[in-house]
Amino acid sequence: MQDNKDKRPCKKLKVNFTYKKPTDDELRNLIDSSRCKNTDYSTSNWIRALEKFRTDVNYQGLIEEVDTKEELEDQLCRFVHAMRKKDGSEYHVSSVNSCMFAINRHLNNKSVLSKPINIMDKDQYYKLWQILNGKVKSLVSQGRGERNGADGFTEDDLLQILDHPAMSGNDPASLLYRIFFFNAIFLGLRGGEHFNLQLQNFIRRKDKYGGFDVIIYKSKTNQRGANNIESQGDKLYIPEIPSIIEMYENYFTKRPTQADPHFYLKPCNISEVEFNGQWYHKQHVSEKEIKSFMKKIVTLTGI
Repeated sequence: MQDNKDKRPCKKLKVNFTYKKPTDDELRNLIDSSRCKNTDYSTSNWIRALEKFRTDVNYQGLIEEVDTKEELEDQLCRFVHAMRKKDGSEYHVSSVNSCMFAINRHLNNKSVLSKPINIMDKDQYYKLWQILNGKVKSLVSQGRGERNGADGFTEDDLLQILDHPAMSGNDPASLLYRIFFFNAIFLGLRGGEHFNLQLQNFIRRKDKYGGFDVIIYKSKTNQRGANNIESQGDKLYIPEIPSIIEMYENYFTKRPTQADPHFYLKPCNISEVEFNGQWYHKQHVSEKEIKSFMKKIVTLTGI
């Protein structure tokens, strides 16, 4: 017979854990590890291009050392006007946009100016905005607008598209095209990224604005897809503009129950709508057809 004392549970030893204050270097290493290497590479390339321009035209110091907003805007305006590839040819519109976002990231990381800095803000950098818009129009007229995405559209183009009856949202097809166009503009989706988009990627924000967060996941190859929950997710935003949110809500409401999880559903024709009131089929639009949407929008709206 065993002694009862042997059956008593052993007490766990207490471990005296003491926190240590992380050093600045440790925090910096953690921040660096979270950054996308491809983004860093792109930023470095564009900053090198900017600094080459500044050296060639005899600007002093580095762009992050410019200590007034006015001087920064003036230098960037001149760079946008002059920027060329190494062979002297013009960039495409998407490259110009990528360049400006890269410069903005760099300035927010290293500039001596107060932050946050947003060189894309029309109200703060109006002259730069005018130069950029003029650059885009010039490149589009030269056939460098890359119309398969939304990057190549000027402000006038966008207004013409959104004001066109074919994009009104008053029938199944026009609502589908309008939502697609919003996703291209606000989320930066292209081609297969649209096809991979699913309804579950849209999450209602719990704030007074009632907008949407859109979670788009990136794989290890940095390609965005809708469902790879093991990969890193980008949280994108639909602008908190009532008329835009209303369009999305209308589309969500018109989707039939138990429809495919894919975001874009096949639109019903007018006779089907009149017969049963249903705007969309339960089946999703094919990837091939989605890839033709932007071209159809351009054709329908006369751009």
